[in-house]
Amino acid sequence: MKRKYFLLVLLTFLSIGANAQQATTASSAIKAGTWAVRVPYNISDTGTEFNFEIGRGGWGWDFFSYQVRNYHKAISKAGYGIARIGFVGRWSSSYSALSSDQTTALDTELSYVEITGAKKVFLLCGIGNDGDQVGNAGGTPTWNTTQRNNYVADCVRAANYVISKGYTIYAVAPYNEPDFEQTYTGNAANYNAVAQLMQQQSVFAGKVYGPSTLNSTKASTWYSTIKNNINFANTHQLSGTNFTDWTSFWNTAHNDGKTPIADEMHNVMEAMVCANYGGSAGTWWGFNGVTRGEYAVALANGKQLAYKERPSEWMTASVMKYNADGKVKAFLGSSERQGVATAFTFQSRDRLAYYDGEGPVYDYTQDMPGGASGSYQNGQTNAERLINIDYGESVPIEPINGRYKIVNKASGKVLSLTNGNAASRESVYQWADGGLNNQTWDVVPCSTSHSDFSYVYIRNANTETMNLYLDAQAWN
Repeated sequence: MKRKYFLLVLLTFLSIGANAQQATTASSAIKAGTWAVRVPYNISDTGTEFNFEIGRGGWGWDFFSYQVRNYHKAISKAGYGIARIGFVGRWSSSYSALSSDQTTALDTELSYVEITGAKKVFLLCGIGNDGDQVGNAGGTPTWNTTQRNNYVADCVRAANYVISKGYTIYAVAPYNEPDFEQTYTGNAANYNAVAQLMQQQSVFAGKVYGPSTLNSTKASTWYSTIKNNINFANTHQLSGTNFTDWTSFWNTAHNDGKTPIADEMHNVMEAMVCANYGGSAGTWWGFNGVTRGEYAVALANGKQLAYKERPSEWMTASVMKYNADGKVKAFLGSSERQGVATAFTFQSRDRLAYYDGEGPVYDYTQDMPGGASGSYQNGQTNAERLINIDYGESVPIEPINGRYKIVNKASGKVLSLTNGNAASRESVYQWADGGLNNQTWDVVPCSTSHSDFSYVYIRNANTETMNLYLDAQAWN
């Protein structure tokens, strides 16, 4: 079974063998960082507030997103107000109603959206190869006027069906990644014609987005053709010549009054960039971990103290402060397919701080893994990292990395491995502390080879030599 790891935040319930706060010496994670990007901030600052809503993305023909556990993980940190769903529109003939296959597919997706609590959706009206087309006769569309009318009419039927189920269409897109699927989507001129036709439908008027290119550098070229018939600007970041092409696209669209959105974010970096260039909403793609979850919470309930980019390495970092309790957290992200190994140094300018228990220090450097310069899908880990920044009376006792007893705060009992058995798939339970090995746990940070390396491994002392770790089966 694929391993999943408990979130670091769960470890606030640990009973740690120390009675007083103590300073820790600099570890290998704290370096001079002369080449690192410096991220200065003041904990006492008010910060910058964003009006950026993050949701959970999933769409028609990617079955990875059809895993219920991903939706439960998506809301483990907070509820989500927006989601992305997919629909494959028919172009080959004129129809009066959706097919049973189409409604079944929409019902399946909406059942997962219901888990998140979202009530607004991005509606992605797809088109693809013959295997992706629901009810189409096969072949490749030429995108004449009749085919465009058929396609848009089917998209309208889908939108009305979604609305009848109690949801609101936040925005709608014709096609997905048209720069990658031009055989089926046609060129930018066809995209523009379809977007114009969508604007003429009352259910879509004022809600069209695009061009949703796979390559962020190509977004500007497509945008220049379609900008008069879209309301929101969108691109994915799965390829691109350079970082500044991407940010220039967001800047241009924002200045044109076409609000940036990010309907398929593969890394927290994409959320940081979109938010800082005037974006209003986005949805996560695939796995949604603690870094992404906390960043969504921070955007909704906090302000930004600092933001820095490392364009040549396709990486970003930010510091967020929560409104209610003043907690401060740092976030780091990278391009899923183009990130280059680098480092960021967070610099608290107004007081000493602890970074995941390391401190007290003013400066803290975090390495970020990645590939070699100019590489593509070669060494990249889709790296993301959350760092808790504590100060004043809220500092942790010590960095979490060692052997502990895990105590239930309500009962006072400790987490125990069944009968002390060191075997795979053994269950755990709570029991009175007997000072036994099966009640002792190694809690260690996970390696940077994991995409989100903000987690820890939890391993029973009895399984130390067996590489067996605590796991929540199927995340149900």
